[in-house]
Amino acid sequence: MRDGKDTNVHFHAELDGLERKVLSMVDRAEQMIEMAVQAVTKDDLDIAARVIALDDDIDRTYLEVHSEWTSLMARHQPLGSDLR
Repeated sequence: MRDGKDTNVHFHAELDGLERKVLSMVDRAEQMIEMAVQAVTKDDLDIAARVIALDDDIDRTYLEVHSEWTSLMARHQPLGSDLR
């Protein structure tokens, strides 16, 4: 942002969308850690299986975010000041 004006609205909107996806992924990973601890402490294979299934979802989200980030950088080629 320069002089109070956003010169690249689309870039920042897409970047905000990626940030939301990453934060959502972090929240899910935190829940998975809690579930994994429960699975171990309660010796519950069902909970462990759910954690494993959710891990696949985290992996998919990671690959999606990585792909979108690469595309965003290729399309917008931001300057250093845009990344600060």
